[in-house]
Order: sequence, then C-alpha cells, then structure tokens
Amino acid sequence: MSNPSRYPDVQRKNSLFVWIHQILLKFGSWSDIEKPGSYLWNTISGTTNKHATPIGCQQLRQSLQGFVHNLFHRACFILDFCQQLKKDRMAYTWRALLLLALAFLGSSMAERDCRVSSFKVKENFDKNRYSGTWYAMAKKDPEGLFLQDNVVAQFTVDENGQMSATAKGRVRLFNNWDVCADMIGSFTDTEDPAKFKMKYWGVASFLQKGNDDHWVVDTDYDTYALHYSCRELNEDGTCADSYSFVFSRDPKGLPPEAQKIVRQRQIDLCLDRKYRVIVHNGFCS
Repeated sequence: MSNPSRYPDVQRKNSLFVWIHQILLKFGSWSDIEKPGSYLWNTISGTTNKHATPIGCQQLRQSLQGFVHNLFHRACFILDFCQQLKKDRMAYTWRALLLLALAFLGSSMAERDCRVSSFKVKENFDKNRYSGTWYAMAKKDPEGLFLQDNVVAQFTVDENGQMSATAKGRVRLFNNWDVCADMIGSFTDTEDPAKFKMKYWGVASFLQKGNDDHWVVDTDYDTYALHYSCRELNEDGTCADSYSFVFSRDPKGLPPEAQKIVRQRQIDLCLDRKYRVIVHNGFCS
C-alpha cells in the first residue's frame, strides 16, 4: 500500500480532489485527471499502483483550466444558438404579421369599391324632414377656399318643393385675417331624391363658386347627416377632388351611436381618416 506521507499535499486536499473529480466525471472532461493510472484515480478507486504519478495543485489547476475552457466554448455555442433561434423566431413572427396585414389590406381593398358610381345614398330621402339647422362637426376639404370652421347651415324647402341653403362660417384670408362669411346654395332635383345638383356662391367674391353634386349619403333627420360631393372624376371612376360634411343637429356633437354609423359611412366613401374636426367657439355668433 502506498505511503500517505509520501504525498502530503494530496492527502490534505484529498476530499477536495474527490469532489472536483466527481464534478468532472459528471459533466465530462477530457483532462488527464480522469485517466486511470494517475495518483488521484488510484486514491479514489482504492487501487494501488506504485508507479502512479502523483498529481499536485499545479496539475489540477491545468486540468481545471482545460475543462473550464471547453465548458466555456460549449456555453458560447449554446448561447449563440439560442440567440440565433430567438432572432429566427422574431423574424418569422414579423414575416407572419406582415403577411397577415397584407392579406387583410388586400381583402379590404377587394371588398371596397371606391368608384363614385358605387356609393350608396339615403333611400327614400325626405328633404322636408331634412330641412332646418345643421351644425358641421367634421369636414373633408376640397381644393379651394371654403368655410373653415364655426360652420352652420340652414336648409329650407319652399311651397314648390324647391330646396335651398345658406351657410355661415369663419374664413381666414391672407393667412392672418379671420372673417365670417356667408354662402348661398340652390338645389336642382334629380331622379334620385337623395342626389342633387347644387349651385353655390359666396356673398363675398373671394369665396368659391360652382355647380357640384350634393348627395345625402345618410341621415336620421333628428341627429346626424353625412353629405358627399365629387367635383372631378378620375379615369377609373374614383374621385379626384371631393368634399364631405358631417352634420349634427346638436352643436355639442354626435352621440356615440351616431358616430359609429358615420364612421362606417366614411369608410364606404373611401374617405376614412380624411376628415378634420370643425370647432364651434362662437366666432360667427
């Protein structure tokens, strides 16, 4: 049997070496510390070998360094793999979301027909019920100088069934001069009771004048109304220059139920997100 006093440094650290060696065996090491014939191997296994090479702290340190180096490279490989997998998953997710968005957009565009001739208007429109005061809540602007805010329109129907309108609102001239202006309109009936030709002009010469379509797209007569006019068509039948008003009987605005209906009608007109809010602050009162 080997003399323990021959290797006092190993004897003092025998328990520590055994623990380290067991760890190396568990995780797998390619260092010489595991090889049969080494002094540490003989100590652990209980075998005796007079020719076993004693192992000291320096040799153990070198063996551990090799093991840690190997373990570090393995960890880096696994980390790189996980990061690449994460990137691949994120890229796949973004590609999937993009494809879904494009598919949704394509289906939405396929379902919507933006040709003016396809737009629906109020069925069985009653201009007598439509008459009275309407407050403009939102507007899709055309090209040219028109009333900008504080817009209030008054529709009337005479004894002959002829409808006319007056409107008042704020106009900004020369970028710094605000004035209240009046506009007048007369309507000519067509075969569709909700579609008119409207001849309009401003009391002041600086306002626009013309003879445009005036369509009542939807209304419940008591709460809301949505008007639409196309001034110029594109070759494909869509509108090149349009304007539209959202009207309310209440100057404070529309109730939520009416807002929902109006938003859907704006989408049907291919004018969603193209309106601006019209304020009413008493400027022209």
